[in-house]
Amino acid sequence: MSRPAMLEAFDLGPAFSPAQTGPSEDWLDGHAAGFSEAQALQEQSDSALNDEIVAAVRQLAQNRAAIAKVQMVQLSQMFTALLETFLPPFAQEAIAPRVVGELMTMTEQELASPILLKASPNCTAALAAVLPPDMQSTVVCREDAALSDGQVLLAADEERRLVDMDKLTRETCSALQALNASLDKEAPDE
Repeated sequence: MSRPAMLEAFDLGPAFSPAQTGPSEDWLDGHAAGFSEAQALQEQSDSALNDEIVAAVRQLAQNRAAIAKVQMVQLSQMFTALLETFLPPFAQEAIAPRVVGELMTMTEQELASPILLKASPNCTAALAAVLPPDMQSTVVCREDAALSDGQVLLAADEERRLVDMDKLTRETCSALQALNASLDKEAPDE
């Protein structure tokens, strides 16, 4: 027959008490202190990171503003160069339609005398050629060496009109140069 199994008896002794479960109070106090310290370090790190982000955003805004000013200066200088190059020829091309428009306005009024058109010797023939046929009998063209190629004087009775494309060109270029000067003062040093 078989014998029953003999099990060894274990004595739990006084060191173990069933009421004592979980970590000790010392361990819990250390854990709480460590957790608080980790939270404080994380808050400091977050604060430092936020400060760095704010500083970086401010720097980007300043850099963007500086770049925009430099670009404005360069663009205005480019536009000035373009206008100084192309505006005088365009003004020469536009003087004839402008003169015809002024003549049409003047012919709508009842004038006692014909309209006198004075222009520089270089422009008189070209202006006479673009006059509409119905105006050729009411407009007398004369050369005036005192006028530049961009100026035409229209006179009838007591009314006088000066079409001055040269002045328009000068004023446009000087306005752009003034803009350039003001932008140059505002532009940051490179």
